[in-house]
Amino acid sequence: MKDLFPSYYRPTDDDFKEMWENGTFIFDTNVLLNLYRYKQETRDQLFTVLEALQNRIWIPFHVALEFQNNRLKVIADQRNKYREVSALLENSVKELNRKFDDLRLRKRHSIINPDDLTKEINKAYEEAVKDVNSIGENEPKDLSEDELRQKIDTLFSGRVGPPPNSQEEILEWTEGAKHRYELGIPPGYEDDDKRTVLLYNGLEIESKGGDFIIWKQLLDFLQTKPDIQSVVFVTDDGKEDWWLKIQGKTIGPRPELIDEAIAFGKVQHFHMYEPEQFLEFAGRFLKIKISADALEDVRDVSSIDASETDRAEIAYYAVEHWITTRFVGFELITDIFQRPDIVAVDIHDDVRYGFETKLLKSSRNIRKHIQLAMLEAEHYMDNRKAIDKELYEEYWLIYPFFSREETTEIGQMLSVAKFDQPSNIKIIIGTISTVGKGASLHGEFEASFII
Repeated sequence: MKDLFPSYYRPTDDDFKEMWENGTFIFDTNVLLNLYRYKQETRDQLFTVLEALQNRIWIPFHVALEFQNNRLKVIADQRNKYREVSALLENSVKELNRKFDDLRLRKRHSIINPDDLTKEINKAYEEAVKDVNSIGENEPKDLSEDELRQKIDTLFSGRVGPPPNSQEEILEWTEGAKHRYELGIPPGYEDDDKRTVLLYNGLEIESKGGDFIIWKQLLDFLQTKPDIQSVVFVTDDGKEDWWLKIQGKTIGPRPELIDEAIAFGKVQHFHMYEPEQFLEFAGRFLKIKISADALEDVRDVSSIDASETDRAEIAYYAVEHWITTRFVGFELITDIFQRPDIVAVDIHDDVRYGFETKLLKSSRNIRKHIQLAMLEAEHYMDNRKAIDKELYEEYWLIYPFFSREETTEIGQMLSVAKFDQPSNIKIIIGTISTVGKGASLHGEFEASFII
């Protein structure tokens, strides 16, 4: 039966050996973007593996397009993490010093010397900030000199698939994706709710068809390379439209994908790895030292819940739409590298409103989070006023939740809370309601509390 149904059989040890010795390795967008999320040691080891496979690596055009389109967002997210850690350290020290002052130890206690304590605390703070800054030194600073992208460019030079020829070809892809999604044919039907459009050379490509387009371009590539007999696809997309899962356990690639790779790609073997597996087996088959720390780092990055990422996308688009309905006639500017997320500008009066969307995994300690966010917003506005002469009428910190009960509970609690709140900073607490399903699934934001 194996001859009739090869897609239902796991490759043998000899098959794996053949794949690693002669196979072609094709990478998904998330594998390239994760390079910006990994620690330096992990990056170096992954690049060592890619360089060892350089003559046998390839990416579909759509992977390259998604990478270029999302790279700056990933860099911005990483930069925000450094900023948040630094701000947390700074405010923690300030809070400790303030509480020491409240205790009035110099007058009330003869043994405890607050000066010695604060000196040690400040010293530890300075060391921690130095450590954070040293880690951040490896991150891209001048976006025109992104060393990571330069390495990726070099590795994949001449190893990127061709772009679409026309809007008509893209329409064929979109219709093909729609047909497959309706029938539940992998891959990509679990991304049918994506609503953005990518542009290339005047052509419009809907992102919700991205996974299918990548798969279609992969198969088209294999049809032009009859000498390729083994293919490995590496992806950090863990959803069930790529992987066969039984009772929550990942068994391997979807049999439908293996079947199409054999039938249309004319290959003998098709297999898939998640990044951690890819690195682990690369170490074994290519005789490259892969550290346990690197594998743990890859595992940690991959473990970010994909559903949280989807919820974030729904929330941000819902809040952005809500802002557009309230600020009709304003020009909306999105700057992913600087706060705020969105700036609404009255082009006639040059009046500015800043907006930051704060999607929290947990509402625990939300009061401290808001207090810190207000301090950062106030500091930002002061800097923009002093340096660029930009005046903000108001700055809105928007906290969306997916539960109306949670919104009500938090909103009522914050309404009676005492904040050291500047008059031009508003706190918005509201609810995201998901509407529709499939391609029409989206979120709607309703503001319930304005503080």
